[in-house]
Amino acid sequence: MDWLKETIFTNWPIFLFGFLGSFIVNKDVKFFGFFNIIGLLTIVLIGSNFYVHYLTIFAVSLAISSGVIVAYLARINLKYTAIILILLGIYQTSFNNLKYQLIDKETPEFFTAISIIEKFPGPLFTFEPIYGLYSGTDLTFHYNVADMRYFRVMGTNLTDEQYINILRITNIVLVEPFAKSITPLTIQDYIKGNFNLIYQDASQEIYTRN
Repeated sequence: MDWLKETIFTNWPIFLFGFLGSFIVNKDVKFFGFFNIIGLLTIVLIGSNFYVHYLTIFAVSLAISSGVIVAYLARINLKYTAIILILLGIYQTSFNNLKYQLIDKETPEFFTAISIIEKFPGPLFTFEPIYGLYSGTDLTFHYNVADMRYFRVMGTNLTDEQYINILRITNIVLVEPFAKSITPLTIQDYIKGNFNLIYQDASQEIYTRN
């Protein structure tokens, strides 16, 4: 559950005030409080696979129930204290990352990879079809080309033979964090032995055929 702890810690203002507001009885918005509590328990306790983006479904309901707790605190003369705490929390959890993403980071790694992929003839083998879409490069056709990420959810994977058959008709290979986490080490070695590494950053590797 490390992903859950990290997500809640890095977004603690909306989770703290949202869930506090969920326990305040308010007939006008009681549905949202019920949804927050039952929804989180369902995501955590039911199902075998979890991804951080599952929690985005709580954004609206947590924001509304946060408003409920602020309104409650206003009635006991603590509204401004709550608002200051929320603003400080948002600054503490979000400012540095937003500044980096919007100002300091001049060329996001994604678009750097795109600019390199589009210089070489396809097809492209990747677990993330969006790279093919943005670069205008055809994907290596195979049965699972549209969504290979489901392998993680289903607890399955291709065999080494299937990977090799796909790679034999591939000219460009993109290895990003998700691909690296699920591609067998034998196949990663096959890629390194049969393709040239032309680009590498902290999270991505791009290979072209020898």
